Amino acid sequence: MLAIVYLILCTFFGISFVGLLVPDVRRLYVASAQYKKFIGKVPGTLFIVPAGIIVGIIAVTYFHYFSSLGLSYLFDNGQIVLKISTLLTFAFFLWMILTNIVIINNRRKKREEEFKEISDAIPPFDQDVKNYVFYGISTVAFACISCFLMFYTFRVSGHSLLSGFSTFSDFAPHTAMVSSFGVGFNIPTQYMHFSGDGIQYHFFFYFLCGMLEYMGLPIDMAINVPSVIAMTCTFVLLGLLAMLLSGRRIAYIIAPVLVLFRSSFNVFIQIKNLTSTGTSIKEAIKTLAQSSSWSDVTPYDNWGIWAINVYPNQRHFMLGMALILILIILYIPFVRRMCTSLSMSEGVGDFFKRFLFSRNAWLPRTGDPISPILLMTLSALIVSMMPYFHGSALIAALLVLFAMAIVSETSIQWKPGFVLSDGFTAGSLIKYILTVTGLTLVIGLICAVVYLIYDIIKKKPVHRFILFICFLFPGIFAFLVQVSLEMLANHKFIQFTLILIDVFVASALSNLFVIPFKIRKEIVVEEVKEEEAEETEEVEEATETISEEKTEEETPVIPEIKFGDEDDTPALPASSMDLTTDFVFNDEIKEELEKPDNKQLDENKDEKTEEKKNYEHKVVEPSYTKGLSLPAYITLEILGVILGIALILPLTATGISEWCTYINLNKNHVEVNLESPLTNWIIENTNPDDVFLTPMWSMNRFYFAGRPSYYGWPYYAWSAGHDTATREIIYSWLISGCDDNYSEFLRYCKERHIRYVIVDPDFGGQTYGPDQREFNPEFFADHLTQVAYFADDNGAIIYKVY
Repeated sequence: MLAIVYLILCTFFGISFVGLLVPDVRRLYVASAQYKKFIGKVPGTLFIVPAGIIVGIIAVTYFHYFSSLGLSYLFDNGQIVLKISTLLTFAFFLWMILTNIVIINNRRKKREEEFKEISDAIPPFDQDVKNYVFYGISTVAFACISCFLMFYTFRVSGHSLLSGFSTFSDFAPHTAMVSSFGVGFNIPTQYMHFSGDGIQYHFFFYFLCGMLEYMGLPIDMAINVPSVIAMTCTFVLLGLLAMLLSGRRIAYIIAPVLVLFRSSFNVFIQIKNLTSTGTSIKEAIKTLAQSSSWSDVTPYDNWGIWAINVYPNQRHFMLGMALILILIILYIPFVRRMCTSLSMSEGVGDFFKRFLFSRNAWLPRTGDPISPILLMTLSALIVSMMPYFHGSALIAALLVLFAMAIVSETSIQWKPGFVLSDGFTAGSLIKYILTVTGLTLVIGLICAVVYLIYDIIKKKPVHRFILFICFLFPGIFAFLVQVSLEMLANHKFIQFTLILIDVFVASALSNLFVIPFKIRKEIVVEEVKEEEAEETEEVEEATETISEEKTEEETPVIPEIKFGDEDDTPALPASSMDLTTDFVFNDEIKEELEKPDNKQLDENKDEKTEEKKNYEHKVVEPSYTKGLSLPAYITLEILGVILGIALILPLTATGISEWCTYINLNKNHVEVNLESPLTNWIIENTNPDDVFLTPMWSMNRFYFAGRPSYYGWPYYAWSAGHDTATREIIYSWLISGCDDNYSEFLRYCKERHIRYVIVDPDFGGQTYGPDQREFNPEFFADHLTQVAYFADDNGAIIYKVY
């Protein structure tokens, strides 16, 4: 099927393109991970494949849409435009795939020779069967859970589309957009529930779904398949980030689990409220397990805005999250490099000098093996496409990366407090955050502080703590600034922050399950190892490099820095940007690196050479490595596992209860007949750009015809930034017959391209607009031509206006 081939095209292009711009993913791992030896347990595919799939999806979709948009100005027939743009997309990206592969193959040999010494020092992936089984089963589990979440609330059964009670509301505008591309031609694009006013919503994910429907997938598969792909890729990238920061493989599983089962005190508050009325704890838990409504502890909780329901409801959310994770992983090496450089500062003045004016801090270096120019190119391309797929994700990514620039069409205003109902005070804020997030921020903060203390003691870069602070920015932003008409939309920023903080919670739990201590072992050192002499030679070479890099001024150039490992080896400046050697703050070497006197550096070189000549091979007494005795190690391991298990319950209890609600609530569905005679007639007898005057429908069979409505359910259009107040007045005037003035009705309909009116019992006997007008079916029967009547489809009548 063409739709499957289209997704395969996205995958192959994305993987080849990421492979082109990330030439050595293992070197990127070393530049990001805390422990070099741990890299041997992490396959390169954990970044290249999910990042490639996501980048491929957004790049192909981006190209496909704009090629269709350009062709729409040359051809009047939408079907011709889609056929040509689809062929053009396939041809272009097939050519790009072949080009990428050729460049990668031609470059590989050159890079292997240029960076052979560095590459040999990077631990290769341990291709043990256990590693393949661990990552394989975990990733398949992520995919299966994602499939269940997406298909449980949105699927086709027979001729009916079943949309769960917790998702059908948001799916109303989403399915309308998908159908507008899949069976209509909504280019240039307008909002289907509010025709003629353009669109102020990041819709490219639904354009992708529409193209999959256009290429043959049923609408449930067209929406669910990319949703499952995006969620699975997000979990893989999240688990990878957790592993790189923690150095623990089990974090790969824990981080996604924390996202699936969120932390909150809601369930405990609910149990307390139930038991206060005389209900036993057992009965209270049973009541919650059978509940089919969301908790109502904090404002809008009963909408399920924090529950697992968010992800199947907002299908493009996980795609945006995946893009954020890709950017973070790409930029960790530079944050780490800056932290290392700044940690060598002596005083406040030197700190700002290094941060603001150091060449090493801001400018790319020739021969840098992580290829920063290529990484930045990939990042720039991602950022340029992000606003079309998820604008909030773009803002969150910029905040996390300290780029305080906002690319958005929405109005922004200072409005502290988010949705706090009892005012914006320190007390109300802390209470709300703790209730909503439970232990997530608390444990995440404790973990970040422990990492900070550990890294300071070990004299390593403190980039992990800096990342924690960065991860908080979207959440802080949500409580201070309003970016859309609906303040509740800010919950996405908080959600982004919580998912990122889950990385630190996963790190904390993984280090409890596998405590980060070593068993003390007796060793006998018989002679000085050859490596010590080699290290001395490396110090000589590094000193020579620094001497050569001195400027004519007295101020020395700050040397490039190497990244850390768990071994206690001497610090070296990395003029060649070797990212695999440890960085330890040895005071003697630090002084040597920062001395401006070249003569003194040469003297140091002679002294070091003399030291090398005087090395003696001698036997030393037995000694012990630092570590714990075996009984102490076993005791701590048992206590750590007990504490980790004890924390799992409060961290996931609310999430478990919300899964029960999700399953119970969505046993019921809103059903839409995909073989509706009304829908089929509209597809076969009208043009894609014909606007319909309809009841204020939400999820309705009409929208599956891919035609726009003049005024659909107003909440969707209002929350998307459209002026619904003015249109409500005009809408009520139109459906009431324009005060029985047919010429005015016809004039306005021609101006707004309203060609058809659907008279349906759903208009009911209610009143509309501030003037409390009533629907006037006689006006349409007297002045318009009836073109269709559907006795078996709710008795709907279609009138043609002109």
